Amino acid sequence: MFKRSLITVLFLLFMLNTVSTAYAEVKDSRGYTSTKNDAVVMEKLVQFRISIEDFLKERLGFAEEDIQKSKDSGKNAFDLAKRNGITEKQLKDSIIEVKCKKVDEVLNKGIITEKMADVMKNIIKSKTEKWNGSFNTISF
Repeated sequence: MFKRSLITVLFLLFMLNTVSTAYAEVKDSRGYTSTKNDAVVMEKLVQFRISIEDFLKERLGFAEEDIQKSKDSGKNAFDLAKRNGITEKQLKDSIIEVKCKKVDEVLNKGIITEKMADVMKNIIKSKTEKWNGSFNTISF
């Protein structure tokens, strides 16, 4: 049972981090048919993918020009945040908060179980805490 739950969680995480949507009809091993409509609904319900640049602009109010200047000068997201009085910990905590709220939304809609949500939140926290501030390495 645990192995099946783990596989399900890993599959969900994989699906949440993919950009494209599968638009074909597919039958899984249990005979369930997934259609284009299912994929579109899932994509709209679970929008976990956001770039660090978009996060900095939309959630923290950074200008696109400032972000680009930081990238061009070899600085990372922590350097940019620090210039505006935001610590590394505050930036990471903000990212974790946004991502965990998305997991809660999916949980509240009944798409995943509470156990799956806990696993997903732990993965989000772990990945974010290990993040080095690079504009290219964190996957939202």
